[in-house]
Amino acid sequence: MRDWTHSQKYISKLIRSCVEANFNCLRVWGGGYYPEDYFFDLCDEYGLLVWQDLMFACNVYVLTSEFEKNISEEVRDNIRRIRHHACLAL
Repeated sequence: MRDWTHSQKYISKLIRSCVEANFNCLRVWGGGYYPEDYFFDLCDEYGLLVWQDLMFACNVYVLTSEFEKNISEEVRDNIRRIRHHACLAL
């Protein structure tokens, strides 16, 4: 079962609330998670910009070759998944 905070109903309510509050941009914090496509679809639809951090943005890590490979794969996969969204600002 999915967490209630990630349900489409919750995401839709959150995005509509941001629009009604005259938000221009939402930041997705780097220590959190990558939102589902539905989040980006709604931001596109409502004209909200998204500042999407990468998961490794908010900490200092020891870089090993294995960890670097993992980071590269994660970044590549997520960029391919969300790059077509007009809402992406950063």
